[in-house]
Amino acid sequence: MSDTRYLFIAALLSAVSLSGNANALTVSDKLISNFINTHTYTSTPSTKSAASFAQLDKSYKLAGVCFMGFGSCGDDGFYNKGSSGGGGGNGGDDFEIDTDKQCQNEGYTITSCPAGSAATGVCPYDNGYYSGCKSYEELCKQDNYYKTCSGNMVLDPDQSCDYDSSYKKCIPSEEACEDDGYQSSCEDGKILDPGQVCSYNSSYQKCECNPCDGFEYSYEEATAQGYEVDGEGCNSCGVMKYKRKVKECLGFSVCDCGGEIGTVECWSGEQQMFLSCKSCKTECPTGEYDLNDYWCNGALKCFFKP
Repeated sequence: MSDTRYLFIAALLSAVSLSGNANALTVSDKLISNFINTHTYTSTPSTKSAASFAQLDKSYKLAGVCFMGFGSCGDDGFYNKGSSGGGGGNGGDDFEIDTDKQCQNEGYTITSCPAGSAATGVCPYDNGYYSGCKSYEELCKQDNYYKTCSGNMVLDPDQSCDYDSSYKKCIPSEEACEDDGYQSSCEDGKILDPGQVCSYNSSYQKCECNPCDGFEYSYEEATAQGYEVDGEGCNSCGVMKYKRKVKECLGFSVCDCGGEIGTVECWSGEQQMFLSCKSCKTECPTGEYDLNDYWCNGALKCFFKP
């Protein structure tokens, strides 16, 4: 017998069983005997399969491996011995994991937690076993939920701990105010409303449209006849408002008899003014004279003392 055969036989003798829960692959004394007979004698090798494989993925049980001389594969360990009942005709022993014992052997001994606490460390073999219990307070704080905050931090009413809703996340007061619609400054056309102050930070207030007190006119009204815009306009949520004043009309005069034909006029408020006034002469019927202007272009009145 070659060295290779000796090595392979030694490996086979070390293994007792590889098992699933149905039709599992079992290495038995019979298999070893068949192997020796087949590979150490000159008789014609048998074409019969030494073992059959089961569809292990359809089993909810875990396969166990036992070695001769190491541990126990019986009832004293965490494997239970039972009949394979396989369909390959090979028979033999089958080992199934005892999840209860396995969980307990690995330290998962708790099956329930008192009120106000929750399980931690769930057994991978059976989720009904835990390694310990923690209070809701401890679990919430573990995930950074608190009942009070320090410094500039405040509780966020929208972020609650799943175990106890009285525990909240701590966020900066500025963020909390902004989440509630408060601002430290407003866009053009709006101003901070001192009547609406954030409870977390008084420097944050609600924004409202700039009332533009004293700006009572639209641009058309501010530049109506006789008036002009007084200073800069004011933006109220995108609507411009203005102050106005009476137009000065510098260089223009109020004329008793109106302006000369073609002269430039200017309105100052409700007062019409002209760049040049016309003479106040009385127009007499044809053939008659205006005595106020007949002699010396009206200079006759200068000869008389009042």
